[in-house]
Order: sequence, then structure tokens, then C-alpha cells
Amino acid sequence: MGLLGNNDLNLLIGDPRVPLVQLTPATLKRSSLPVVTSYPCLINQISDADRNRRMLQHLDRMFAGFEGRIVNRPSVVLKTSRDRMARRLAGTPGLRAPKVARLHSSGDVQNKIEEAGLAFPIILRRTGTHGGKIVGLFDTMDDVRRGAPDHEDLFATEFVDYRSTDGWYRKFRVCILGPTIILRHMIVSDGWNVHGRDRRRLMLERPELRAEERGLLERPRHAFPSSVVETLTALRRRIPLDYFGVDFGIDANGAVVLFEANATMEYISPIRDPEFAYTHQVTQALRRAALAMIPELMGGRNPQERPLKAALSDP
Repeated sequence: MGLLGNNDLNLLIGDPRVPLVQLTPATLKRSSLPVVTSYPCLINQISDADRNRRMLQHLDRMFAGFEGRIVNRPSVVLKTSRDRMARRLAGTPGLRAPKVARLHSSGDVQNKIEEAGLAFPIILRRTGTHGGKIVGLFDTMDDVRRGAPDHEDLFATEFVDYRSTDGWYRKFRVCILGPTIILRHMIVSDGWNVHGRDRRRLMLERPELRAEERGLLERPRHAFPSSVVETLTALRRRIPLDYFGVDFGIDANGAVVLFEANATMEYISPIRDPEFAYTHQVTQALRRAALAMIPELMGGRNPQERPLKAALSDP
């Protein structure tokens, strides 16, 4: 789902009181929203500010006359590209938010990188991509000139070594729905670019790593030191989305290292291996938090009005 610029929140909710309306190209040609104007609440699942920029802009214009509640309003989603989020979150206490520059072609790569003050090494990735898909990690500007694809929109991101003191790289994801912060997973790898496939490649043969993740998911309130929880809480306050996910690492000094923060996430675990069945225990907590965001199912209250939970929620 994330690679298509959307997310799977509708699968997470799975409630018959929450109908799913698909907007087709024909629908988007209309000047109004006749198919949804009768609903008191709309939940937007179009979540990638780069891949779906034109659609989000069009929806924002169409929503102008809608009087109900809009969860993840398109105008807000449009402000969540990697470069804008890095600037928004810079200076958050306890957070290392690597600088990000947007590059529009290979011709302006050097100027853009220098203007943004990026330090090498840097990661290049195509805009609108997720799931660890990158062009490469580059140590010098000459390497970038040779390796950057021509005439493509790219993001350049400073590389931060977040390796733990035991030599492993750990990628965490928290899902934030309204005021609720839920630990979704911890994947361990021997390389910095951690993927879901590292579960089968590495963690499947290392029961101690699976036991570590399982322990965190079973007792999320004790998963992180208070400094990390405070950083995640401060980060949540800076992001105006109603729901989103955060992928991050924790460096050897205990600082949170931001990978990305946006709504283009998988909220339901796709894992089918029985050895990782424990990851599905989080689903019910996610479902409760998702339903609580919807005004007609929570007495008409705005989820942003509820107090932010300063600790991670239990499954």
C-alpha cells in the first residue's frame, strides 16, 4: 500500500459503520463531492505528498465546501514530504532529524546539496518511494555526479550511523493515531538500510532477536527509556496529521534518529511466518485507536482535543 502512495487504514478499521468510498478518475473530474457529502466524517488515505500531489491538491479544492470532519486533510498531507518534515522536526529535543534536500535533476545536484548544508555521506532516493528503496549511499560529490539518475526528482538525505553498541541496526516503527502512540515493530539487521525481509534473512535464525522484539511489543510502556518517549511525544505535537507512522532508530548515545514520519505506512502487519505471530498482537490496539479518531463513533469529539498519551499504549 505504501508504495502506491496510500495506506491500509481501512483494513485496520474494518467496521461496517465506516463505508469505503473509492474516488475514481471520473469522480475526480467533478467539481463537487456528491458521493460523500452525506457523511459526517471523511478519512483520507491518500498519503504521499509527492506521488499523489496533484490528486491531493484536487481533493483539497473539492473538500472546500464539506462541512464535516476530515481526518488527515489533504492540505495537511501535502506538507509531509521528506524535506518539509525534516525541517519541521529539526530542533525537537532528543531527535536527530537528518537534513534533506530535494533535487530536481542531476544538473543542480551539487548546488542543492551545498545550499542545504548536507554533510556526506548522503542517501539518494527517488521521491514518492518508501520501503527502503534507495538509489544508493554516496560518500563524495563525485560519486553523486556519477550515480545520480538524470532528469528524476530525488531526495538527498544525510546519513546518520545509528548502529547499537552491540553492532546491530534496529529500526522501530510507532503508529500514532490521534493522541495514541503504539509500538508497531522492531526489525534488526546487520546493515543500515533495514527492510522487512531482514526478518526472514536474519531474525528467523536468531531466536534472541525475536525474543527481544516480542518483549518490547508485549510491554511497550517499558520498551524505551523515558527520554525516547519524551522525544516521540514532542515529535507528535509538532505534526498536525491526525494519524501517521514514524520510522526511526536509536543511536549509541540514546538519541532518536528520524528515518521518516508520514501517513504512508502499513498499519496491519503483513507477516505470515508463525515465528513472528507475536507481531499481530498490536493490531487490536491499533484498531481501537483508529476507531476512536472517528467523531461519530466517539461522541463527536475531535481526536486532537483529547490529551496526548505520554507513554506508549499497551496491546
